[in-house]
Amino acid sequence: RSESEKLLCKFLETFKEQTVSILMKLVNEVESASGANVSSFESLLLKESLYNAMCLAAYDLHDCVNFKAFFDGQLVKDLSLQREENKIIVRRVAYLLAAWVADVPEDMRPQV
Repeated sequence: RSESEKLLCKFLETFKEQTVSILMKLVNEVESASGANVSSFESLLLKESLYNAMCLAAYDLHDCVNFKAFFDGQLVKDLSLQREENKIIVRRVAYLLAAWVADVPEDMRPQV
């Protein structure tokens, strides 16, 4: 896992525009598929890996992602699910919030 994270960081360093474009495509895919098949373990793992990539690429993605809309539309839903498997996502959302805390607007801070 750490080697793949290093590879992502190297891609962001070398091919920033292409890598950010792919990550944004995945963000949009996960957002659109969140209501369709949330019980699939594969979709859960995809979401977890995407959130991890968003943590690693927070500096590069902050201009591309509307964090308030992403939080309200996606992260709140992920945090509200009460299944055992969702502990993976809840932990990753906590890491994601820590990585993106600088982009959290003042009015959202109490909710976060």
